[in-house]
Amino acid sequence: MDPRPNLGIMDYVVIGASLLISTAIGIKFQISDRRKSSPTEYLLAGKNMSIFPVVMSITVTMISAIIIIGHTGETFRYGIQIIVVCFGFPIGTVLAAYIFLPVYFNCNVSTTYEGGLRAVIWTDVFQAGLMFLCLIVMYIKGIQEAGGVLNIYEKSAKGKRLEIFDFEENFIKRYTFLNSFCRGLFGALAYYGTSQIEVQRMLSMKSVNKARAALNWSIIPVAALVILCTLFGLVLYTIFHTCDPVADEARTGVSRHDQLAPYYIITRFNHLPGVTGICVAGIFSGSLSTISSALNSLSSVTVVDFIKPACKASTLSEKKIVLIAKMLSVLYGIICIGLTFAVSKVDSIVTISNTFLSIMEGPILAVYFVAVLSRKGTEKNILVGLILGVIFTAWIGAGVLSSGYQPPALPLNSSGCPSLQNISNVFSNFTSICESGGQCSSVDIEPSEPFFLYKTSFLWVSTFGCFATLLFIGLAILFTGYRDVIPADSKYLSPVARFWIKGTSFETKQNLSNDLKERNDLDVQNEIENTEKVNTSV
Repeated sequence: MDPRPNLGIMDYVVIGASLLISTAIGIKFQISDRRKSSPTEYLLAGKNMSIFPVVMSITVTMISAIIIIGHTGETFRYGIQIIVVCFGFPIGTVLAAYIFLPVYFNCNVSTTYEGGLRAVIWTDVFQAGLMFLCLIVMYIKGIQEAGGVLNIYEKSAKGKRLEIFDFEENFIKRYTFLNSFCRGLFGALAYYGTSQIEVQRMLSMKSVNKARAALNWSIIPVAALVILCTLFGLVLYTIFHTCDPVADEARTGVSRHDQLAPYYIITRFNHLPGVTGICVAGIFSGSLSTISSALNSLSSVTVVDFIKPACKASTLSEKKIVLIAKMLSVLYGIICIGLTFAVSKVDSIVTISNTFLSIMEGPILAVYFVAVLSRKGTEKNILVGLILGVIFTAWIGAGVLSSGYQPPALPLNSSGCPSLQNISNVFSNFTSICESGGQCSSVDIEPSEPFFLYKTSFLWVSTFGCFATLLFIGLAILFTGYRDVIPADSKYLSPVARFWIKGTSFETKQNLSNDLKERNDLDVQNEIENTEKVNTSV
């Protein structure tokens, strides 16, 4: 079998067709919704999306190509311990649904997501189907080649890949039960509680109860995809248990274990026209669903929070705003392409992606905790704590990435690699020459020991950042503004926090909720009237 086959014509046709379908969905909704000028219709899909498409959209936005190809390689090297994120993830999802989601509905939050949310959600549904189809095809072929489920279990157990309940209190060890659980818990809280990308999808529902139901139902497909991606690493370990493709790089071209899944796809399905294309399209879908949402969100936030406040309203028309947002999307896309060259040099894409996310994810989650769960969350205190928290987390994250420390991986076998057997014979002859009196010597250079915090597992970065920021905010409140409190009836307080407010009876809470609803309805009406005036003047 040729270890380096290429994509066929049918594969390119399938990949191109998947991209065209995604584009066609967007064009279709752009044409059909052109006459609907209501801000609610345009920004939040009319707040009438059904549960199924929102669940699928939440799923594919959460699951990226990093999980599809990265978790496979991590399981191959370190075992199945990373699957424990699925234990903490559902808890974080439910907590986000009850702590943060009601606040967004009370405040009638809407973001300037340029492009129409309805089209984005239905495109995500199509891409979710491609991702599941890709994994199904890979499993059918993989289980057959590995000799069945029982053989996969036996080989994985022999290779010590099945350990899940590792409760060792070790912050340096790459995967333990505790750090994987915390990563799942805090990751879900941050993503579903603070991310514009996910929150906007939930706000496309009519009510907070429906949004909460969609978020809770998304636990099933998200967990299914994470588990499938992780367990496929065991399938690949069984197939390559006598010859690690990375060790045999000269023949396979695989330099990192992140490349195992793409390598398997392109070498096993190249004789089946179009099948390789389906799998590649599934991986592309994992990237596109996340990147497209992120680029639009970045451009929207930049325009609303930075460009519009810096420009005079009279000099910045709605057409100019849209044009600027599109140009920013292109600019951010170019930056992403540039970052791919840096990512190609790292040992693990899972490490660098999680670390970069955690640098901001942990501190921002702490800010939201204080904002919706405490009456002490004034702007000054939170800003001080956030800046210090980001600096601390960035220091830890940069140290983890730059230290070069690699925790020991589980043993891999390369005795069955044909090309390495010849190299082994050469080294055997070389050793014989040295032992017979030849001048052969080597000098072992012991690497310097990195600072102990730089050896911390990357899974802890987000958790450390969150607690450090909470500490900094608490100190800022203590020294600068412990007397400052926000009103007890503030709509920015979570319903969970309202039960902590002393002296507030159930009836008072009900009246407060009704007052907030009436106030929000008035805010929405004013927003629509102001937007219609702007459109008329333009």
